[in-house]
Amino acid sequence: MKRLPLLALIVLTSCGSSDAAPTPAQRFSLHEWGLIAVASADSLDAVAMTGGVEVTSDPVRTDMLNRLTPHGSALDDAVGLKPVVYVHVEGAGDVNLSVRVTAPAGKMLEVAPAPARGPENEARWIGLRASGASCPTPPVSRTACDAEDHYCEALEDPFYDTTTASCLHLRDGSTRNHLFYRARVDAAQLPFAVTWSDDGTVRVHNNGDVAVPGPAFRIRRGYRGLAITRFNPPAPGADVDVPPPTSGDAASTRAAIIAALLGRGLDDAEARAFDTAWAHILFGEPIPPAVAALDVGRAPAALAASEEVILYLLPDALVSRILPIDVDPPPTAIHRALYVRMAISPTILPSVQEPDFRHGVLSGS
Repeated sequence: MKRLPLLALIVLTSCGSSDAAPTPAQRFSLHEWGLIAVASADSLDAVAMTGGVEVTSDPVRTDMLNRLTPHGSALDDAVGLKPVVYVHVEGAGDVNLSVRVTAPAGKMLEVAPAPARGPENEARWIGLRASGASCPTPPVSRTACDAEDHYCEALEDPFYDTTTASCLHLRDGSTRNHLFYRARVDAAQLPFAVTWSDDGTVRVHNNGDVAVPGPAFRIRRGYRGLAITRFNPPAPGADVDVPPPTSGDAASTRAAIIAALLGRGLDDAEARAFDTAWAHILFGEPIPPAVAALDVGRAPAALAASEEVILYLLPDALVSRILPIDVDPPPTAIHRALYVRMAISPTILPSVQEPDFRHGVLSGS
């Protein structure tokens, strides 16, 4: 069985134990955002991810081409990208807690801070202490990366700090804004299958047993620009036909995504962090220079440029099956918001700017 890419972020806010009434300083809630990137519509390889870069219709840059072009590793179509966990303490005082995330039928590829040895499909952080004030995540050295696919997504970690998160104090005395992991995940739990019609319509079928919240989007990115079709996801066992995109409104689509994240219980800083992390890969926004300069290594195939994708929000029940999370003591609430980016066109190489045929000749020739 193949797997798909996924990305996620998690945010906490403090809670009491089961045998005592919680005080304000003991209350917390868990917030998670992220992306599951599916390499192709007929692939079953998936990855957990929050960040990443992709070459678009901008002029070809050799350094980015080397960074993003998939290479011949069996891991390329099954590499997950980081989810991140933040804690928000309510009131004064500290909260002691432990967090565990599992990828059933998958594997953790990067975990930071690195925990003691454990099952390869588990990220576990024991003995954390969260205080009310925010603190930054320290930068990671490239030499500290030891993922088997040689990709180092942890280098991007500090770019996803939020000032709303409480500071995490680790057993070794260090502090950071959030926790990080990257995982290969079980894509068999993802609900949608896609088939093409001769007229360019795609039929989206919900193979699952859970309703998928809307809106969903069909996004086409080519040398002529961006085009987007918005649609309501099909019910379990049902189909919906989605016509080819003919025009694009990235601003309203991004606003709808932010609104959906807020509706799932994330705060504004978290929703906008998601938008910042994925504006390039989804809508072709420029990569921030500081991120583009990072030596993260060659990206997994799931991050390679795709001309067309389906984007939808994964329901809570499926998030819990694909990446179950346990927190001790239990939080007062858990809010998870993971989008799925499903490529429905072949992976393509970066394209150049649209040719300029002004005055009947190719400009520059």
